[in-house]
Amino acid sequence: MPGIAARRTQRLVLAAALLAAPAAFGQGADNPDSVKPQVSVAAGKPVQIAVLNPLKRDCSLGAAPTLRVPGLPKHGRVIATTASIATGKRNRCPDQKVSGQVVVYQANAQFTGFDEVQIEVETAEGEVRRATIRIEVTQAGLPAGQQRL
Repeated sequence: MPGIAARRTQRLVLAAALLAAPAAFGQGADNPDSVKPQVSVAAGKPVQIAVLNPLKRDCSLGAAPTLRVPGLPKHGRVIATTASIATGKRNRCPDQKVSGQVVVYQANAQFTGFDEVQIEVETAEGEVRRATIRIEVTQAGLPAGQQRL
């Protein structure tokens, strides 16, 4: 079992990976939030599965959405953190930079196969959105759909 220092280091590495990722998330044409319905990732590596921003339908700044994870993954963990988000040019609210939430999944280091996460997001207006994200976890260093023999 990893010690406290190892867990802190792991959290810092994951946080650094999130901050180093491009800020142009949340690029759905009709939705200021972006949830990926299916992703592929190498075992033990973090992957972004959702970006939630506080923009209202009229593009004005609202309260941060409330995130719930009613369906936890069986073979990994989900981490939500605050990050700076740029909405992109094709978004309904183009070229805005706001502080939002980034949701990341990280599979257990030895797991390969499929995992699933269910999330719920409640907007400032009270609208509840639900999503199930299917995650394909591959062996480290191999593309999705391939395996070592």
